[in-house]
Amino acid sequence: MALSSGTPSPVGMVTRRAALSGKAPAPAPLSSSGNGGGPGGGASLSSKSPDSRRSNSAGGNGSSLPAVRSAGDLAGNTHTSSKRPENLSRSVFHATWGCIVVSVCLTFHNAAHLFAWGAAALTLALAFEMLKIVSPKTKDVVMTLFKPVAHEWESKRFTSATWFAAGLLCMSVSRSHLVCTVGAAVCAVGDPAAGFFGRRFGKTRLRAGRSVEGSLAFVIFGGMLAFVALTVASRGGLEQPQYFRTLTGWLEQPRSNENTDMAKLALLERAVASLVGGICGALAEIVSTSIDDNLTVGPAAGYGAAAAVAVLRRML
Repeated sequence: MALSSGTPSPVGMVTRRAALSGKAPAPAPLSSSGNGGGPGGGASLSSKSPDSRRSNSAGGNGSSLPAVRSAGDLAGNTHTSSKRPENLSRSVFHATWGCIVVSVCLTFHNAAHLFAWGAAALTLALAFEMLKIVSPKTKDVVMTLFKPVAHEWESKRFTSATWFAAGLLCMSVSRSHLVCTVGAAVCAVGDPAAGFFGRRFGKTRLRAGRSVEGSLAFVIFGGMLAFVALTVASRGGLEQPQYFRTLTGWLEQPRSNENTDMAKLALLERAVASLVGGICGALAEIVSTSIDDNLTVGPAAGYGAAAAVAVLRRML
């Protein structure tokens, strides 16, 4: 019998040693590529590197490594509905302040002062943000004050209230009561309604944890409040309280809203503005995954409603 030339393979050596000892050879682990066992392929030890084995184990159950995060998570985004725990007190607080802004728009009729109102709201919000930076003690005071309505992450970043105020300023630069009223109304109740209904009835998922059912609730409730506000405006707005009249005289506020851009809206115009405002606000909420939607929803709804009214008037 002729001996084979060349260096014997490890598998052949193991087989010959087992034959001499009378023991069956242990099966060699197959290659992960599936090429083992064939002619010239040969069985080999696992070809996976330690890094690849660790990456595979991370996807299984009981993994000690975190799952790969989305782009929104890497950007520090915490504004998807799947991340935010439900907080009814926060929703009521959100809706209340939004309705207060709507009331201001319906009561004070000088368009030139809208920017002043928006700037005042943002200044107040930034004052609280500064208190969070001054010292840990003042930060604790602020977070304790707003504990029932604040998320934990807001102790390290701008709060949603600050972004809401920034959105108000973006709307107020238009000097349009229509933009500010619809934007504030849609943002006031649309966002809380979307979260409430989406968590309970949301089955058809969209991006970033949103759902079709939650977005429909956003459009319906946000559009309803906008329509009510525009209807009140079409009838003269809200009457200024007696104790405000001295203040309004000093601010040169007109007693009537007849010169505002929402005083003489027809029924069809109010309906279209409310519906388009709700839809634009819902779309802004869906796409706002790397920034707080309180900054984008109001301006999207307000400017969308104003554009819809302008287009409707051209068509008619």
